[in-house]
Amino acid sequence: MSLLRLAAGMILVSAAAAGQAAPPPAKAKSGLDPDKMVCKRYVRTGSLVDGYRICKTNKEWAADMERSREAGESIVKNQCGGDATCRGN
Repeated sequence: MSLLRLAAGMILVSAAAAGQAAPPPAKAKSGLDPDKMVCKRYVRTGSLVDGYRICKTNKEWAADMERSREAGESIVKNQCGGDATCRGN
């Protein structure tokens, strides 16, 4: 009986090990190609199927994100009287 359990355990372990793929190599955040074109799909507000795509380079997406972050910080600073650490109230 113990030989049967050992064989079953070995089969399970070998099957689990065979099913695991090697993890993909870690990419540095700055390792993205700035000139690679990336398209993102958006769904129009109020629709479940009508959508559109916007294609930009990684460099352009990063610039858009930076502008959005700066705009958000500006809004907070204006609401807080210049103090970006205030919490509202």
